[in-house]
Order: sequence, then C-alpha cells, then structure tokens
Amino acid sequence: MVQGTDAPVPKPVDPEKLRTREPRTPLDHFFYGTPSEIARRVRDKVGDAPVDTVYFWASIGGMPEKAVARHIQTVCTRLAPLLK
Repeated sequence: MVQGTDAPVPKPVDPEKLRTREPRTPLDHFFYGTPSEIARRVRDKVGDAPVDTVYFWASIGGMPEKAVARHIQTVCTRLAPLLK
C-alpha cells in the first residue's frame, strides 16, 4: 500500500478491534466478522429501508491473493444467501 513512497508502513489491522469498534461516521469503518455476524449487522444498519445493493470489500491492501479469493468465495456463497 505504501511501496515506492516515503510513507511509513501502516500498523497491522487488529481484527478484534474491528469487531468491537462502533462506527463514528458512515464512511470511517467497515464490519469484520463471520457471515452470520455481518448479515446481522447489515440488517440492523439497513432496517426497513428499500436497499438494492450492498458493497463488500474482500481485500485490504497487501493481503495475499489466496486470502482475497477465499473472502470473495465466502461473500458469494455464505454471506449473500443470508441477505436475500
């Protein structure tokens, strides 16, 4: 994410911190958890609003390709059915 720049390497992401952190603004966070946990958080956030599309990020800069592929598969095969 910072290769080729003079920027310092960011600290590693702490998954437990992401699980427990509450959003402060609509764009300063993302949810991290199991498909069931994420489906519940999305439903809680959306409520009764007529939502057609929800975007999911399956990678964070620097993640290995195999992990990204596994996350995409999880979103498509385990999370999407929970949100139908």
